[in-house]
Amino acid sequence: MWSRALTENPRELDVLSGYASLHYHVYGDMKKAEQLFQEALKVQSGHANTLHNYAKMLHYGRGDAKSSENLYRQILDKLPNHIGALLDYAGLLHEMHHLLGVPTLLCNKT
Repeated sequence: MWSRALTENPRELDVLSGYASLHYHVYGDMKKAEQLFQEALKVQSGHANTLHNYAKMLHYGRGDAKSSENLYRQILDKLPNHIGALLDYAGLLHEMHHLLGVPTLLCNKT
């Protein structure tokens, strides 16, 4: 199904991003997923859903905090209310603070 959709419209961003996510989540193939995310971003560099899915793969799959933070910020610069990016970026910041031993409001218990 995915390959047929890509054959019919190889520059369709939602198909490329969805296919990339499939490779990451189902097949565990981050190399292929990254290739597909990058192809989609060549078509439209600021596509929020592609940026978000790519950032999540870098964040959760690869543990690449710097790259994923950069992508989350790109989304939020254009769409400050993008709920998925807000939640995942908050999670990333929380993880970074926790790893550095910096107390945060989410960690403090009174």
